[in-house]
Amino acid sequence: MGANNQLVVSNGAAVFSGTGYIGSDRVTSNNTATVVGAGAVWSSTNFIYAGYVGSSNTLVVADGGMVRAVETRVGFDPISSNNLALITGSAALLNDTNTIVGYGGFGSQLIVSNGAAVFDAVGAVGYTNQSSQNSALITGSDSVWSNSIIAYIGYKAANNQLVVADGATMFSGDGLVGSFISSSNNTATIQDSGSVWRNTNVL
Repeated sequence: MGANNQLVVSNGAAVFSGTGYIGSDRVTSNNTATVVGAGAVWSSTNFIYAGYVGSSNTLVVADGGMVRAVETRVGFDPISSNNLALITGSAALLNDTNTIVGYGGFGSQLIVSNGAAVFDAVGAVGYTNQSSQNSALITGSDSVWSNSIIAYIGYKAANNQLVVADGATMFSGDGLVGSFISSSNNTATIQDSGSVWRNTNVL
């Protein structure tokens, strides 16, 4: 993809792929993939990148749409920035093994809102030490980010943020805010009545 391109999957349609790229190199920006409406599916047998090297690329899963992948990476390369995964609306679902917000690069974001859900085994906001200033916002009643094994808020990265707000729920087996010496100034904020971060094991 170059710039300002769109993929739209809607009204019960389906896309099946191997690796999916929304913004594959440094000149790719402002590209969008949208999966919207009940029964609409993008199913990948590998990774989906919202911003592989590019910046300001967006994955939208909305209003009953579903995306399945082995791993979803929102911002991958160290020069990748300001990419977004927006999961919004009742029954919208991102279902993968790992959800990584800011594998490399900075300023990328996951938003789960208005009753949407993300289900994975491992979730991370800020992964490598080349990643910073990434964020995850889980907001609104019935909005969920569920990590069955572990959630990292700053794995090796610094200055990343999790916010759970307005009655949303975060689940994890273990929850770690800063895991390595390099992972400093990461924050997790749970705010507003009814908002919860539930950990089965260690926090």
